[in-house]
Amino acid sequence: MRIGKLMSIVSLILMLSSCGNDSISQIKNSNFCDGSDLSFEDTLSLKYDSEIKWSKFETKDGQDIVEVNAKSKKGKTFMMQYLIKTTASGKIIPKPGYIEIDGKKSNFFGLLFLCI
Repeated sequence: MRIGKLMSIVSLILMLSSCGNDSISQIKNSNFCDGSDLSFEDTLSLKYDSEIKWSKFETKDGQDIVEVNAKSKKGKTFMMQYLIKTTASGKIIPKPGYIEIDGKKSNFFGLLFLCI
């Protein structure tokens, strides 16, 4: 069962690295769950139906970060940060870096609840 979850995470990273040229658009429009036609933003909006905000910023050490903050009408919250790497050829590769669910740090397996 854990291998299946790990494969889902790996496929998410691969899908994110293969679409779009703007890092926010690339993450928003990536497929998230296997077998689903929904984008990551569409999947997120199923559980977090009040507000979804996207932002991009640079850390003090020059690392580009894309952050998504989402809130449900019931008060549930979700925050995720992606580290953005750009290859020498200009290809953007977003990598999930930090996740919070309801204000508590979560691991990457916490993302799988969006597919349920």
